[in-house]
Amino acid sequence: MSAEETLDVRFPEHYANWLQSNDGLEREMGGSYLSLYPPLEDLVERNRGYALAKFMPGLILIGTDGGGDGIGLDVRGESSPVVLVNLNSLGWHEAIYPGES
Repeated sequence: MSAEETLDVRFPEHYANWLQSNDGLEREMGGSYLSLYPPLEDLVERNRGYALAKFMPGLILIGTDGGGDGIGLDVRGESSPVVLVNLNSLGWHEAIYPGES
């Protein structure tokens, strides 16, 4: 079963394609840390483990900055933009939308 099926969500095409050929990512980028979860194990576990779905329905966590912020997809609409959220966020009003993809 895929992460999309398990989480009952449709990933944006560019992210779904990336997952097919990558097993996560961990690296320093421009002085910042980036970790993108592996396709099934961590991706599903992290989304079930954090209670963010209760406060932010439509958020799919895809990674972290290694600190207290999560990197996610806002799958409430068709475009599914990347979003930054504090892992203790209480609602969409706290989300930061850094760019289109």
